[in-house]
Formats: sequence, C-alpha cells, structure tokens
Amino acid sequence: MAEIRPFRGLRYQKSSVADMSAVLAPPYDVISEAQRQELLARSEHNIVRLDLGDQPVDTPADRRSYVSSAVLLEQWRSTGVLDYDRRSTLYVYEQVYQAPPPHNDVLRRRGIIAAVKLEPLGQGSVLPHEGTLAEPKTDRLKLFSQVQCAFSQIFAIYEDPDRTIEEAARPRLGSPEWGFTDEFGITHRFWVLDDPDVLAVAQRTLAERPIIIADGHHRYETHLAYRDLMRQQHPDVSPAPWDYITMFLCNTAHRSLTILPAHRMIRRLPAELLESFERDAAELFDLHCVAVRRGPQGRERAVDQLLEQMARKSNETVFGAYWGRSYAVALRLRDKKRALGLYCPELPPAKRNLGVALLHSIVIQGLLRETEDLARTSGRGNIYFERDPYQCFADVDEGRAALALLCNPTRVEDVVRVAMAGERMPQKGTYFWPKPLSGLVLYDLRPDAPTLA
Repeated sequence: MAEIRPFRGLRYQKSSVADMSAVLAPPYDVISEAQRQELLARSEHNIVRLDLGDQPVDTPADRRSYVSSAVLLEQWRSTGVLDYDRRSTLYVYEQVYQAPPPHNDVLRRRGIIAAVKLEPLGQGSVLPHEGTLAEPKTDRLKLFSQVQCAFSQIFAIYEDPDRTIEEAARPRLGSPEWGFTDEFGITHRFWVLDDPDVLAVAQRTLAERPIIIADGHHRYETHLAYRDLMRQQHPDVSPAPWDYITMFLCNTAHRSLTILPAHRMIRRLPAELLESFERDAAELFDLHCVAVRRGPQGRERAVDQLLEQMARKSNETVFGAYWGRSYAVALRLRDKKRALGLYCPELPPAKRNLGVALLHSIVIQGLLRETEDLARTSGRGNIYFERDPYQCFADVDEGRAALALLCNPTRVEDVVRVAMAGERMPQKGTYFWPKPLSGLVLYDLRPDAPTLA
C-alpha cells in the first residue's frame, strides 16, 4: 500500500519573487552548461543555484561540493525568499503543451504533489521501470547531505480509469497561485490544495494501486540512502521528514503523458560489419528505402520521410537506420519469433513487444555484435544517445558516428507493463516530456524542520 500525506512546503514568496518563470528550472540532469549560465542570469534566486551549486555541470561527482548551496539556502530562508506554508497541504501542478509531430495535439497534464512514504524500490508499492547508475546517486547524496532539502519532485504515474482524485479535486480548485508560459510554449500552473476531503480521497485511491516512477530513479534511491543515514543519526525523530519523498503523481487515464524516443548512435563499426548490415537485416526485416539528398535540406527531408514511415507502423516493431549512404532504411521486423530465437530467446515476456529492448537485443547486440554494457558507460562509450533525429543524421554525415538507429517512442502502457512485471527497460528507454520544473515546492529534510507538522 502506498502511503501519502500532505506536507508544509518551503516555497518562493511573492514578496521576494515577482516572476516565477525567472526562478524555476528544468531538472538538474537535463541542464547543459550553456543553459545553466542562462538560468543563473535570469535571477539571483534561480533554483539552479541550489540544485547544481557553483560548479559547471560536467564537474565529476567526486569533485563536486555543495557548501555554497547550503549557505545560499539558509540565506534565502532567513531573508524570506523562501518560507513555509502555514499548514500541511497537497499541491496541484499542471502543464499544457503541444505534443510533438506527427500528433501536434494540445495536451493538459495535471497531477498532485504529495509526500509519499519511502519503500525499497520495487519491493512494495513504488515500482521502477529502469536501472540506475552510481555516479548520479553519489552526486545527489552529496547535495542532500549538505543542504538537507529536496528541490524537486519525483515524477510518478498511476492507473485510475475512474479519475477519482481529479473528480474530487476539480471543484476545489480556484485561481492558481501562479502561472506562466515558458520559452518553449509550455504553460505551467500551480495550486495549493488544502482540503481534507480531497486528501482522504487521494490517500484511499493511491493506497489501492502501485506507483510507477516515470522520472527520478536516481533521486529516489538517493533518498533511501539519505534516510538510512539520518535514521542512524536521529533514531528518535518522529515523524521524520526523511521517511518520505515528494512526488508529482499523474494518472495515466488522461492520455496526456508524452514519451520521446532516445535514438541510438554507434560511434565506430568495422567496415565489413557495416557493409554486411543491410544484407543481414533483410533476413529478418522488411526494408523500405528513403532517398537522402545532399545538403541540410535534403537530409531534413529524408529524416521527415523516414519518421513518417516509422510512425505509420508505430504498432509494429520498426526502426530507422542511416549509415551515410544515399539512402536511409526503415526496418520492419518480419519474423519476430525467429529473431527472438536467434538473438534473445531468454528475453522476458514483458519486453518481447518493447521496441527499444528488441533494438538492443536483435540489432545492436545481434546483427552488429556490439557488446558494450550501457549500464556502465551510460552512453559515454561506443554507443551514445541522441534525441534529435536530424542531429543523428548530421552526426553520421560529419563523421561523429558510423550508424544512426532511430526508434519510435516507448508507449506509456509498455512502461506500466514492464514495471508491473518487475523488469527494467534498457538505459534511456524513456524520456518523459515535458519535464516537471524544479523549485515548485521544496521539501525540508532537517531533523527540526516543520515539514510534516
């Protein structure tokens, strides 16, 4: 049973921050150094000053220090830039955005923010869908140990076709506390939901169903490690804020969850293997060629045509491939049973219809005989990830990669199925978009904090 409760959030105060768009930021792990500099320039109170400290984003975890973040956080608390809500409450966060092509629908993603009781990941009501790496967890544990505060929420999903929480909350929502539209055209709105009836409905509803982490696996595992440390140091604190983690909880029933693909790029391949790739692929795949004209415009046109071919077959196992020839290829898996038998007979049932898992097992590890352990290299080895399909083709043409492998987005129902089966997806199997912003409501983890009062 998932246990949720309200909490006293530490939030930016209107008396000190007139423009919320200037102080919020994307999650720390998707911010480039150029974007960090731009966020720093927006406001002296931008949350990135706490979340990433005063070091460039590519600083190794073993060299990072968050002393400056701790000093700055205490300054913002003492001067009233940040202050606590008067009592424990839930929060509602909404993002309105346009889905990427080919759909282009305007979607509204709304969920509640609440404190959720920590459990060993995958052994209770909170389920993962992908694995984690050591370095990001080392970095976040250093941050928590210095600042004793969480600056963002875990993004999680649950299934409730009856939309129970939404129906209870809707009549109680008036004007939002704040709202703005960012530079990407995404509208953000935020409400404080101080209603015991809605809380009771949310607690009852979420106690009956699993919660699946969409984004934030590293932060969740870091919170577990931090909780264990604090329990040793402060065994008598109750209720203890470190026993909970804040989550942005969204219902899958709204069909407003967008997952973008992370395409696979191979830096180097033996020439003979690359030459035989198309011939070997034809044994298992139906191939549809798309002409690639010279120049950026010709390349972009080819990418659009290839993605259109892939989108038409989105309910099938289909990939795109480009290795610098005068054409790219859409590959539709023709004989899945034979391919599974040849290259991945032990693939768990929950992953046998998962495109990104089949791409790795059949194409990358099978046809291309690439054995790199993605869990160890995280894209820093011979395989790396690129979300922009146009950049994929450019990387091949400009010699940074030997082969681009494009994939369709993973479906939300596939994420749920894999998580419910206790399996993990391949590295970068999902990229939920847009990302919930950091700095919406902070969660104080100090022993004497009024967080759960």
